[in-house]
Amino acid sequence: MHSSVLRHVSVVLAATGTAVAIYALGRHGLRIEIEPAQVEAEQVTLGSVLVVSSISSALGWALLSLLEGRHPRGRALWTRLAVAFTVVSLLGPLTAPDLTAAGRALLVVLHLAVGSVTIGMLLRMRTPRRDQVVSSV
Repeated sequence: MHSSVLRHVSVVLAATGTAVAIYALGRHGLRIEIEPAQVEAEQVTLGSVLVVSSISSALGWALLSLLEGRHPRGRALWTRLAVAFTVVSLLGPLTAPDLTAAGRALLVVLHLAVGSVTIGMLLRMRTPRRDQVVSSV
């Protein structure tokens, strides 16, 4: 596997691992309840934390790769989009009905952690521009 791919996969793993650690600390260490009182609402489970954090960070990586390859200021554009997406994602926990203050806070921290780990780590990686890549023919 190419080292660039491994570095990007490490971002997905770091964001997911951070989310899982925060979830475990909040749910099992601090015993924070994050299930809404409504019976028909879905519970926030370890599985949903794993899936959503992995998918969101992988989509962030994919969008960054796409924008860097097609837009002269792709990295700057991606940064603005990634921050906006993270802020918009907070609407879920902030507007969810019947959550305790601690449950709401735990979900906000989860969203901010995945966003900040993904954004911070991807921005630290330098991707060569297309005109800097040397062909190995």
